[in-house]
Formats: sequence, structure tokens, C-alpha cells
Amino acid sequence: MVVLDTDHLSVLEWETDSPAGKLLARLSQLDPDEAVTTIINFEEQMRGWLAYLARVRTLAQQLEAYRRLQRHLDNYRTIPTLEFDSRAAAEFQRLRRSFRRIGTMDLKVECDFRALAKKRKRLIARIQPAAIVGCATSK
Repeated sequence: MVVLDTDHLSVLEWETDSPAGKLLARLSQLDPDEAVTTIINFEEQMRGWLAYLARVRTLAQQLEAYRRLQRHLDNYRTIPTLEFDSRAAAEFQRLRRSFRRIGTMDLKVECDFRALAKKRKRLIARIQPAAIVGCATSK
């Protein structure tokens, strides 16, 4: 299983050049249900969308923004999303004491990943290594 973070999702949504092509090539080697994201990533992206929508001024800009937001929502509907459950919350509290310099959202995504790994009791591959040293990853 591959857990896509906010950067991966942004590349897939906006890029049409090499980074997106490489990522799509990698994902095409997986079964469709093997690529997931997290509710934390959705929150991060929605915060960005809300800020973007607040900045647009003209009706034409609003129409384009809502068209793109609809595409964003449609994309999320096709990707299984990991919840931030009580197991992930407990892991977050434990790790927050040790890794104070890691951003809250990155740490929450890491905890989602760890909770899923414990639940599934098997190695889950990621496209990029985790921000926290010592996590099991594969490329």
C-alpha cells in the first residue's frame, strides 16, 4: 500500500510534466485500492482551497475556482482515505513529546500511517521516506 501525502496529491492534480508522469507511472503498477491518502491531507488541501476562494474577486475567477474545487473533490472521492482514529491520536500524543520540531500535520499523517501499519500488521510502502527517522519504508 502507498500512502499519498499532500505534495503527491498536488502534483497529480496540477502538474502535467515529469513529476506527475513519474508518479503516475509508479501508481499504475499498483492495484487501484493500494494507493490511499489521509483525512489530514484532505484538511491541509481544504485549508488551501478556502484561502484561495477568499482571495478571488471577480465572478469569472470564482467560476474557475469552483470548477477546480469540484475537480479536487471528485479526485478525493476516488482515493480511499485513512481516518484519524483514536489509535492515531494516541500515537500522535506519544510522538509529539519526542518530535516537537515536526509540523503538526506531518506528524498526524505519520501517526495515521503507523496506526494503519499496526492494524494491518504488515509493511506498507511509501513513495517517499517519512519525516521521522526509523520508520519502515520501501521504494
